[in-house]
Amino acid sequence: MNIYEFDLDKVFSKAEQLGISELEIVLQSQRILDVEAVKDSIEKTRYTSSLNLGYRIICGKRKATYGATITSIKDAINVLEEAVKIARISPEDPYWKSLPRDLGGRSRVEIYDHETSMMEPSKALEIISSTIDIIKDYNRKSHPITARLGMGVIETLITNNYGDKADRKETIAFYMVGARAVDAGKEGVYYEYKWCRRLKDINFQELSQRAAKRAIDSLEARQIETMKSDVIFENKVWAGILSAILVPAILADNVQEKRSPLTGKIGEQIAVENLNILDDPHRPWLYGSKNIDDEGVETITKYILKNGILETYLYDHYTAMRENKRSTGNAYRNQPSSNPRPWPTNLILNPGTASVDEVIEETKHGILVVATIGEWLSNPVSGQLNATISHGYLVEKGEVVKPVKGLVVSAQFYDVIKSKLDLIAKDQECYMNVCSPTIRVKEVTIAGK
Repeated sequence: MNIYEFDLDKVFSKAEQLGISELEIVLQSQRILDVEAVKDSIEKTRYTSSLNLGYRIICGKRKATYGATITSIKDAINVLEEAVKIARISPEDPYWKSLPRDLGGRSRVEIYDHETSMMEPSKALEIISSTIDIIKDYNRKSHPITARLGMGVIETLITNNYGDKADRKETIAFYMVGARAVDAGKEGVYYEYKWCRRLKDINFQELSQRAAKRAIDSLEARQIETMKSDVIFENKVWAGILSAILVPAILADNVQEKRSPLTGKIGEQIAVENLNILDDPHRPWLYGSKNIDDEGVETITKYILKNGILETYLYDHYTAMRENKRSTGNAYRNQPSSNPRPWPTNLILNPGTASVDEVIEETKHGILVVATIGEWLSNPVSGQLNATISHGYLVEKGEVVKPVKGLVVSAQFYDVIKSKLDLIAKDQECYMNVCSPTIRVKEVTIAGK
């Protein structure tokens, strides 16, 4: 049974018999191919196909979300009955108003790639085997740790008892490669990764060679003395920091519950004037692109920061109703049975005009950061950034001179973006659905030995 063969009328009829005030149905079919190698051998080749169902049940102001993987309409009715039981014993939500109306996305967004959807397991195995060979052939010191390639097709149908329907068909692709370098009792590791919509956007050779090179570089990496210096954050690193600190701060539910340092700051200058950040769901082929959000509401492009000024928070229908506003089309569900909440589609920091080489050349004394760990432990409520540089390079007089590691960056994120961020490069890369160019920050304290 696919999502379009599902007997929606039968479910809505049963819901009426059960006395449900409002009902939202999310149907999602997935076909996923996943190939993984450990060291230099294929460990897993798995193909899965499933139909997942999620309900949001409203009984007065009591609500529940519930779902399951199903194979028949009988399963769907059983899940509905269980969901109603949960809703009836749930506490009332004083902020509840209604499910969204006027579902459907009128914009055409490029998120489905036929070639990716038709990938044969043999081709995926060939790519993984090639990855292993690239790392082994790169240098006698480099060895593969892991290589993984996943891809699939996801079809989603969203409807509710107000009569509208919305659907979305998309492909996804994920690639990760890890390399280990060994020499004279020393060891270094490095991982590269990519999330996107189509396989043709993954440069397997480039990512594999970069993993091998940086693993070898890290053999000679050393901790240096504590210092105050300029810091160049490579694109994916800064995207990860934005994901950890800025994203939680712009979500309407966090703002409403006073968990955001940006509460009440719409219209204020919170960053340098050349910092522009969009939420753009219509950018072709990016991982977070979509024509409808996960409530079926049409997505729209909007500025989060424009010339450094905070323009908006991100809303789903529920948080928008709390403020008598319209949803910004940012409802997100981790799975069909999850309760939706606001989340970015593609959060994009607009690129500047300088090349990465020019940013380095204009840095007299600094650190180029290409990988961190622990940035997810930063505090989005206070804006305190903490991250350990696992892979970096010392920059002296405009040149990269040696690899470094084990340094800790600690700074107030909002001070950084308001007064210390001075260069934005023209490159751009994404950490899942957050995209950024390489940037430079002035005079940050780096804790070393």
